[in-house]
Amino acid sequence: MKRFFNKLTALLLSFTVVFSFVSTVSAEEPTYKQNLASVLTEAAIKSVADNYKYGIDEVELYKHALRQLLSDNPELMGTALKGVYGNLDEHSTYFTEEEFDMFIENLSGEFCGIGVTIMEFEEGLLVTEVHKNSPADKAGIRQGDVIVSADDINIRGMAIELAKSYIVGLKGTAVKIGIVRDGVPVFFDIVRDVVTVEPGFYQLLEGNIGYIQLSGFDDHSDEFIEKAMASLKDAKNIILDLRYNPGGSLEVLRLVAGHTLPKGPVLHLQYRDGESQSIENEKDGLTKKFVVLVNNGTASAAEAFSAAVQDYDAGVVVGEQTYGKGTMQIVNGFITGGGYKLTVAEYLSPDKRIINDIGVEPDYKVSPRVVKYSDIYFTPVTFERVLKVGDEGEDVLAMEERLNAMGLSVGIPDKVFDDDTFYAVKKYQEIAGLYPYGVLDITTQLSIHSYLQNKEIVIDEALNTAIELASGDLDKHISESAKERETALREKAEKDAKEAARNAE
Repeated sequence: MKRFFNKLTALLLSFTVVFSFVSTVSAEEPTYKQNLASVLTEAAIKSVADNYKYGIDEVELYKHALRQLLSDNPELMGTALKGVYGNLDEHSTYFTEEEFDMFIENLSGEFCGIGVTIMEFEEGLLVTEVHKNSPADKAGIRQGDVIVSADDINIRGMAIELAKSYIVGLKGTAVKIGIVRDGVPVFFDIVRDVVTVEPGFYQLLEGNIGYIQLSGFDDHSDEFIEKAMASLKDAKNIILDLRYNPGGSLEVLRLVAGHTLPKGPVLHLQYRDGESQSIENEKDGLTKKFVVLVNNGTASAAEAFSAAVQDYDAGVVVGEQTYGKGTMQIVNGFITGGGYKLTVAEYLSPDKRIINDIGVEPDYKVSPRVVKYSDIYFTPVTFERVLKVGDEGEDVLAMEERLNAMGLSVGIPDKVFDDDTFYAVKKYQEIAGLYPYGVLDITTQLSIHSYLQNKEIVIDEALNTAIELASGDLDKHISESAKERETALREKAEKDAKEAARNAE
């Protein structure tokens, strides 16, 4: 009995301290009321669990408390569900009804917004792709920009679905987008519109090298890759650009593998109970060898594909270490509206290499190089003729290279003045205050050349390396890279074994 009263006295004292503390901080009353409610509930549950004559589990008490709270206040269901899913890993989340509808709509490849593909980033939302002719494209937002606000609401640190809810909206409505570019804040007033997402683009480069840029593993990616591979069937090798590819559906990944990889597992899923499952590619789709381009914006299914290319000796990986998101989520809706996304498994490469929190290490580590503009990095300009759609030549290549350096999408510069070049020229003319008709007249050419003087530009060393590898003896590079990975894995295993032995002593 004495022991019971000692416990009760301690509990009452703790309540007294809490009440005394709260009475001194009334200026922040709502916050401290919340803290007080939490402390009192926890103290009450612990007191009952420790002292109740007939015994009861703390978990059961919390369940009873939650049921009673929701019974009396059903409008708090969303708040309760947010609490359930809000303290898990960064990829698990609860959606309100509006957020869930938007999330599902975005998966379809058509939505109403500004026209960017984004991924979670430390400072905000990283723009991994700006879709052609979208509102964002016309406004001047670029790949690599980081969105930090929408209508002056700070979205840094928000869950990606919540942050996106401030960006998307009804067709014809305006949104003020704040971005950070090279450390400098920039603002754009953009009118939302329906945006159809293109999975990427492909073209044949000089030297009979195929190039495919794939922006995600979504509903249309399978058809796109099938079409691209058929179009480039006579190419020597293929460069597959997965930089800033945030991933997508594992089922779409399996379908894409059917056009690109040998028959066998694309990846292995590991669940919490130790059970595993293989996502199997049932087709032998390896008709070309690949040079896969990656960077720290390459995530999820895109990382899995890159790892599979290495494990099957189907190519080499070039660029920077990938993001390290190797988990699978399930998505379900609630009958009352809203839904959730929950991490249920980690995935491993076909050779069972871990991807999550590690990423895929490139066979050739190459980073972009930032330099001051100089003509030495580009094909010489001549300013001898007006250039328009259908024209070809070194002078077209020279201007495409410079437009590309400015972040205006022309595909891969290739001596051909096509529709991509037309839209890039038109956009530059709009920015520069010139008549926007998509023709490279001499005035526009001189303006572009003048604009770049003293600017910093990015040399795409990874692409240059990829072209060099794809143009040479790629089988030799694949064999050498496989041996280096095997050696690195063996050395790591030996190091881990020695470490384990030391810890056991």
